[in-house]
Amino acid sequence: MFKNKHIGYFIFMFFPMFAVSVLLNLSYSLNAHDYIQINWLIVVLLAVVLAAFLTWMHTRKDKEKKSE
Repeated sequence: MFKNKHIGYFIFMFFPMFAVSVLLNLSYSLNAHDYIQINWLIVVLLAVVLAAFLTWMHTRKDKEKKSE
């Protein structure tokens, strides 16, 4: 149950963070190059890191609420 909640929330947050990562990479590419270049490895890694961070923040808040 504990792992399923974390995995489900991570998957739910991955897709919006993927879109945010693409937009961040596009804005960086437009500022750094004369042409649009998306580095998909960086996009996926950034999306994983952001989704993991938000999952950790959300589950940490749940643990604090339960302990009170």
